[in-house]
Amino acid sequence: MILTIRKFVIVGSIIKKMEDENFKHKLEITTDEEMNEVLKNYGLNQKSLMFALFLSILVDVLGFTLTLPLLPTIADYFGASKFMVGIIISANSFTSLIFGPIWGKLSDKYGRRPILIISQAGTFVAFIILALAEGPYGIYIVIGARLLDGVFGGQLPIIRAIISDITTPYTRPDKMAKVMAGVSLGALAGPLIGGISGEYNWKLPPLITAGLSLASILITLKVLKETMPAKRREDLNQAKERIPQALRNKFFTKELVLRLFQTFFFNAIIVMFNSSSPLVIAERYGGGPMTIGLLTAGMILLMVFFAIVVFRPLRRKFGIKYLILFAVGVAIIAFLYFPVMEKLWMISIFLPFYTIYMSFARPIINVNTMKAVDATRQGEVSGWATTTQSIAQTLFPLISTGILQIGGLTIGEFSINSYWTLGIVAALTGVVLLILLIRDIRKYPKVFEKEPVSEKKPFEISL
Repeated sequence: MILTIRKFVIVGSIIKKMEDENFKHKLEITTDEEMNEVLKNYGLNQKSLMFALFLSILVDVLGFTLTLPLLPTIADYFGASKFMVGIIISANSFTSLIFGPIWGKLSDKYGRRPILIISQAGTFVAFIILALAEGPYGIYIVIGARLLDGVFGGQLPIIRAIISDITTPYTRPDKMAKVMAGVSLGALAGPLIGGISGEYNWKLPPLITAGLSLASILITLKVLKETMPAKRREDLNQAKERIPQALRNKFFTKELVLRLFQTFFFNAIIVMFNSSSPLVIAERYGGGPMTIGLLTAGMILLMVFFAIVVFRPLRRKFGIKYLILFAVGVAIIAFLYFPVMEKLWMISIFLPFYTIYMSFARPIINVNTMKAVDATRQGEVSGWATTTQSIAQTLFPLISTGILQIGGLTIGEFSINSYWTLGIVAALTGVVLLILLIRDIRKYPKVFEKEPVSEKKPFEISL
């Protein structure tokens, strides 16, 4: 039996009134009208900020994905094994999992814009070092450059925090999907440019990436305004201080931990495919950087379509609950089909299922994770989400490339090849994610509501 206890109603009402009268900001904003009024108070405009975010992340992802088709080429150049390719991929994520929460917390304290610029500058230096890798220790310079890029890999968590700064919980999935379209467009052009330029010299794409990192810094300096200026941070903290200590939200709640586990398993599936696919395409189908680039571009084109055209109307019609369950179910089916893709053309059947999963599940899980904490800690929670993502990005490239290295799995007399092993492991990971989502829906049903049922009463506590 669920009892609803209205605790400290009188105190809560008084505090709410004080917030409304004395502060420009409330801790929870549920309508676009309220949010636009708050942004106006700090000289911010949602549309121009979204456009600036779109440009910034487009350039950033374009630069990063330029190098993806080159991983087999780099490995061959330095005589590295398939497992070493996994280490190269994981190196970036290993340092990201350490520094993600640090950058997020710093952005809550000092603002989003300066931390974003520092992160972009670090990426610029890392890709210059990557392009200079040469000699018998070149492979270790490549790994060092990837580690350094991970140290400064704060762009995406800060951009997620900025989106939370300027949107309401009910419109945030749509806005997140639109910004993720910038990710998709960057990832569409990146592999194409990287594949073409990499045919001439593998060092050319990292130099192009360094130039694009400089462009992203200029966009941030010229176009992106600070969404968490000192006055807004002060107003939010004052509003929070007026709430009795007993009623303030803790950070690592059961709700947040559940969402972080979802983030981990969601990214585990993506990382397994993305880290192994260049090797699979080269080994199973005989494809080179150009083939890898074209297939990646086709996948990202589908992502743009699903994110911009399909996601919003489906979310409004069915709600995020059914949309994310559908997306994860589709991913499980896709990876059960993965092992039987014996011909290159058969990837065209797999990719739509896989891109539906990425396009629908990513914004919903990201937004739900941000909902688990209040407005004063969005950067911090985004940093922890990035750390969780980085743990998956550190472990699963090693798992997927290790499976390819050993050629499959043998238990007694039972043996399956590496492609069946990858498909089964990815499908089982999807089943775990599905179980976590069902638990989340049952335990926190309001998070998955299509629209707000009613205005939240001040300090209503459900036990």
